[in-house]
Amino acid sequence: MKKPMDKSNYIIIALFLIIVIMGIGYAAFSSLLTINGTANILNSWCVGFDNTKTDTYEITKGLSIGTTPTGSMSYSGTVCGTNLVPTSSLASHFYQPGDQIEYTLTIQNASTVPVAIKSILIDNQSVTSNTTITKGNIQYIVNMPASTNIAVSGTTTMKVIAKFQNDTDVTGAYAGSETQTIQVKINAEQGNGSDGFIPTAAEYTGTIYRWSTTRLANKDSSSASTYPYIITNLTEGTDYVKNASLLNKNYYLKHDIVDDEIINSYVCFVYNNAEHCMKGADNRASFAANTQIIKDFQTFNNLPDNSNPGCYYNSSSSYCFGGGFYDESTGSNGSAYVFGTSSENCGINNSGYSVCSE
Repeated sequence: MKKPMDKSNYIIIALFLIIVIMGIGYAAFSSLLTINGTANILNSWCVGFDNTKTDTYEITKGLSIGTTPTGSMSYSGTVCGTNLVPTSSLASHFYQPGDQIEYTLTIQNASTVPVAIKSILIDNQSVTSNTTITKGNIQYIVNMPASTNIAVSGTTTMKVIAKFQNDTDVTGAYAGSETQTIQVKINAEQGNGSDGFIPTAAEYTGTIYRWSTTRLANKDSSSASTYPYIITNLTEGTDYVKNASLLNKNYYLKHDIVDDEIINSYVCFVYNNAEHCMKGADNRASFAANTQIIKDFQTFNNLPDNSNPGCYYNSSSSYCFGGGFYDESTGSNGSAYVFGTSSENCGINNSGYSVCSE
């Protein structure tokens, strides 16, 4: 005869079965909560000029009996897509005062996010509002885009008006023709729709002036690894100012700043109540351009050759006596200076750093 199981054995078996059933149920439940997959956030950045718009400009002739001016729009660089580029070059060939060309540039946002245009760069100098830039006897009036906020797949346009200065603006009679070119670039940030920029850390874009014995470099120069080119740690009012008159000097250094970085440097001096600036001659092309600036300065101020005041230039150096420009070439490079006295000057070294000395 079998011995009957006591109650404790039944309880143990019952508990075991309950545990097994619960385990099976949990496994089934947990399998229903398992989610397998990959989530991707795909944002692309693509803002540029439409390079198919190469003939959107209007020409006005200054004199009805004069020669018709000519112009061109060209593009360079690569942004993205087939037709979008970062840089537009606007060329103007004028013959007489009153000549004018009105260019219209198309900016497209092919990004997957809204875009807000922070500024326009003209020859790498930031323009944050409508302004006039003069090159030789040609003035460029730069208008900000019609809309500074561009939606996804949206476009906007901006205008640049080039015109020959009026007779009253040109010193002396003008003979012959003149050609000038400017480069236009876009400085844009991610936008948040019609409200403008997504807030970011404050970075300065604009122009600063200084008379300082501290050496600062251009960002893309060979001296950038030795001397600072970021102005974040400089103190406004001590290391630099944003108004040249605060320096109380008729010669000084000038810097184009984009997002706290020194992009271009110039030596400048004031003559006949006008500022005259020369770009740092860190290559032969700059030296050639600076020599032409000195020739133009001499012509429009009626200064003679080789006298004081006067100007001198040849294949290796060019300068004006009595304070002002000095530019010299050494091999493939050069250096640009402006002088206060014989012992004081501000200059840009041929490796791309700038400094003033006493």
